[in-house]
Amino acid sequence: MKIFFRRIRAWLFPPVSRRKAIEIARKQNTPPPGSFRIYGQRPKNVNIYNLPEEPCWFVFAPWGDGKDGIMLRSSHVILVSKVSGRVLYNGKANDEG
Repeated sequence: MKIFFRRIRAWLFPPVSRRKAIEIARKQNTPPPGSFRIYGQRPKNVNIYNLPEEPCWFVFAPWGDGKDGIMLRSSHVILVSKVSGRVLYNGKANDEG
């Protein structure tokens, strides 16, 4: 029965694609095109506490403050839900060092 409802939900609300996830992330942060990196699973170096349970895209984006590349700091990651397209997290990846 669970599988049946999952299939209906997937048909009514199709999963969010990579392209759509980047579009959503771009609304959160407006860097030049091509500066995003996207992963379908959590990269090993990402240490986000209270990571959301639902499947999501991990979109790495520049901070957009002009200091990218000149200082050591954590990467900027935006988690976009693969199910609903909501931004679940927008902040540090805790991967510095």
